[in-house]
Amino acid sequence: MIRFRRALASLLLCVFLIPAGCAAPRSAPPASAVSLSDSLGQDVAAPATPGKVVALSASLADLWLLAGGTLAGITEDAVTERDLGCDLSQVPIIGTIKEPSTEKILSLSPDFVIYSPDIAGQVEAVEILKQAGIPCYAAIIDTFAEYLKALQDFTGLTGRSDLYKTYGTDQQEEIAALLQAVPQGVPPRVLFLRAASSSVKAKADGHVVCDILEEAGAVNIAASESGLLEDLSLEAIVAQDPDFIFVVTMGSDTQAALDALNASFADSPVWGNLSAVQNGRFAVLPKELYHYKPNAQWSHAYAYLLEILYPETYGAA
Repeated sequence: MIRFRRALASLLLCVFLIPAGCAAPRSAPPASAVSLSDSLGQDVAAPATPGKVVALSASLADLWLLAGGTLAGITEDAVTERDLGCDLSQVPIIGTIKEPSTEKILSLSPDFVIYSPDIAGQVEAVEILKQAGIPCYAAIIDTFAEYLKALQDFTGLTGRSDLYKTYGTDQQEEIAALLQAVPQGVPPRVLFLRAASSSVKAKADGHVVCDILEEAGAVNIAASESGLLEDLSLEAIVAQDPDFIFVVTMGSDTQAALDALNASFADSPVWGNLSAVQNGRFAVLPKELYHYKPNAQWSHAYAYLLEILYPETYGAA
């Protein structure tokens, strides 16, 4: 519990490490093209020094800022859902994370756009932007390795190798040291759920939590039991009886997501018979670390989960 409070305190303090420079410069300097390979393996001819960058999610905007860049356009969630640690009042909003406006983006004449290829509305917008000749970089950030690769690409464009060390390789070393202490033996079995106001689903992969669980030596029962993904039911959960249950809420209404979880499972008397619930191993994980991309907080994200999974190893004061 002491380490939990320290991890959360560190999370709050880290905002002061985020570099300023949220507003876009008045003009983009001429630049030659730099060839990058994005998360989909697509070749992107990025300007050597991007001057007008649009990020299609708060997490991607945060990542570009960590790399020492500035923003010419952001999505609504960068203002309403996530504190990026700087003044965004003068940065135009170009729509929502699910429905970015190509018209608003084009009106900004950006020279580089960063997007999430797993969001249909962004993919549709990017097709139009590419036709207009705008370089678009697909960024998948579900694992630390994917984050590190994108950070290296972006700091290469901004010329800030110092920030790649601060937010990249330094974290890499911290994570490696944490994982070295993972105890050997019978691995803990975990059910990971994502709860929204309209649904509750188990996740087997393609999520920050899933990757950390795998590296931490835990067994994600949704990955080992495909039936949980096809028909998530209380009966299926009871049959597996996981050692831990982790939940990450989605959307702006956290309480509505928790209400959906309660209505689906937790309100049933059977829920209380699960080993994870009886042993106090049911946890709603902080959105700042696990719903949004951790970015500068990756090492904290590892430490937080490791302390829950292995309190005797990581929980000492």
